[in-house]
Amino acid sequence: FLLDPLVTLIDRSSSLSMLDVHIIEKDFNEANAMIAQLLLSDEGIKNFNNLAFYESIINSSDDAIYSIDFEGTIITWNKGAEELFNYTADTVIGQKIIFLLPKELINEEEIILSKIKAGEHIRHYETKRLRKNGTLVYISLTVSAVKNKNGDIIGASKIARDITETKIAEELLVKVESNYKRLVDNILDGLMIDDKDGKVIYANNQFLKLFGLNSDDLNHINLEDYIAPEHRKFLRERHDKRIAGEEVPDTFEYLGIKKDGEKRWMEVRVSKIYENGQITGTQSVIRDITDQKVANEKIITSEKIYKTIAANLPDAIVTIINKERKYVLIEGEGLINLGLDKNRLLNKTKFEGLTLATEMEVEVLRNRAFNGETLTDIVKAKDLYYKVRYLPIKEEDGSINSVMTISLDITDIKRAEIGIKEHNESLEKKVKERTLKLEAANNELESFSYSVSHDLRAPLRIINGYADILQQDYKEKLDDEGKRFLESIRNNTARMGILIDELLNLANLGRKEILMQQANMNIIVNSEIQLQKTITKNNFNICVNDLVDITCDVVLIRQVWSNLISNAIKYSAKNENAFIEIGCKENTDSIIYTIKDNGVGFDMKYKDKLFAVFQRLHKKSEFEGTGVGLALVQRIINKHGGDVWAESEVNKGATFYFSLKKNLIINS
Repeated sequence: FLLDPLVTLIDRSSSLSMLDVHIIEKDFNEANAMIAQLLLSDEGIKNFNNLAFYESIINSSDDAIYSIDFEGTIITWNKGAEELFNYTADTVIGQKIIFLLPKELINEEEIILSKIKAGEHIRHYETKRLRKNGTLVYISLTVSAVKNKNGDIIGASKIARDITETKIAEELLVKVESNYKRLVDNILDGLMIDDKDGKVIYANNQFLKLFGLNSDDLNHINLEDYIAPEHRKFLRERHDKRIAGEEVPDTFEYLGIKKDGEKRWMEVRVSKIYENGQITGTQSVIRDITDQKVANEKIITSEKIYKTIAANLPDAIVTIINKERKYVLIEGEGLINLGLDKNRLLNKTKFEGLTLATEMEVEVLRNRAFNGETLTDIVKAKDLYYKVRYLPIKEEDGSINSVMTISLDITDIKRAEIGIKEHNESLEKKVKERTLKLEAANNELESFSYSVSHDLRAPLRIINGYADILQQDYKEKLDDEGKRFLESIRNNTARMGILIDELLNLANLGRKEILMQQANMNIIVNSEIQLQKTITKNNFNICVNDLVDITCDVVLIRQVWSNLISNAIKYSAKNENAFIEIGCKENTDSIIYTIKDNGVGFDMKYKDKLFAVFQRLHKKSEFEGTGVGLALVQRIINKHGGDVWAESEVNKGATFYFSLKKNLIINS
């Protein structure tokens, strides 16, 4: 099919005859390169119609065939390219080819052209390009140089074959293989495949771990290399028989050997591998059972010891009951006390010597143990009491197929408990009776105290009234001695009035309801200090550290602080540098408040009398007082559920303490 004008055009280079050759041989890329070469030449452009024949042959190819110059401009574009990329020739010829490139491959054309410029030939290079609709297409790309008549490379000719389906299938296959490998490598058992000669051709990660191997070891490992010498002949014979098609056990145990020489017991399950109906090898699933075998052996070597111990437990009975509620083991000296024969009880469901009601209780306890509970209960058999512990025995899979019971004879303890209980009940009855009597006596005493204190006020008022009359109307008729006697009468009646008031307070405290509220101790203490400063003539210095607030009866606790502060001032009065310090410290469940003075103190051997009514540790001539104040303090603090105490040395001051609970529960 040579055309005269084209022969004239390429006569000197014989390009036309070469073009025929390439087309005949379907070397379309080289043919396309020649067409592009001719199109880029002046003579080629003039004789374009003469090239149409060859171009029509290029268009008949199913592959995309196109060419570009070194500026990236598209020169030719066949029908295959139109179908592959969805662009028509008239829209792309003369355009830059960059629109076909995905963003991540934007520089790929420059790299390809640089290789072509260097004289390289690119064959079957796999890459990606964009279709007109924006979707990616995988292509296999072959690229040849386009040369001018002088042999200079002026562009590139390309054949692009659509390999999208193949590529997707390959990626899916890789993914499937990867998932399968990951699955196999992560199973807990070792997996190994060997050929009919016993050479290992595949092993998963667990197999390598079992035998201390690495992947390189698989290149030269055979059947015998991971089997202890004493078992090699046995396993080799089984392997050969299996390959020969003979029936041999699929599951068995053998002694394996690790790379470092350590021997381990393995359990293996072997299956045959077939290809085209022929046995070509075997597949083995292998598990290390060394620890299990050692444990089983320990159980078998310890069973006799266990039975011996159980049989000789003093006054005890040990049993094991299976799922059918039958006794499969029963041992212990306690059987003798009950007059029972263990052989008569084995494989029975009932224990002799139990009442029907007790049997029903025991059955409930057994069922709870088979449901996983560990529990203890008291069971009476004949006239004896047993403390029975029910222990579910769990299998490896968590199921419970048997229950152990350990029964200890507690008859002596139980009888002692019954005796103690009866004694306690008797004591409780007596305590209640005495408490009622004591409460009645206390009520009578409080009523008596209140009545006496109240009735004493009338004669005191009369005495005090007559004393006032004598002082006002007969003042001039009394000599000094009479006036002194009269003043003594007035002072003692006043003192008696104070005593009556304090006795009334003490009596009223027993009947008083406690009103709980949050108390600011700093405010209470400071207000009492200010009050004492207005009513006392004594000079004193006082330091109040920060006090913790607490819930209490504010009125009663104010009375406590009033009594303690006035006492500290009174008994420090003889010290020229009288000093009082108030503080507190916090414990886990209580606050302890303190008041310390540097006064006369007291002898600690008399501390038991300190909080008793009318008990005084100093003479009336030395310090005034009624002997009721500290008793009142103690009753208030005790009513709050707290304690009060003191520490002192003679002439070295005293420290008083009282505690109040943080979470106060009142016993009114």
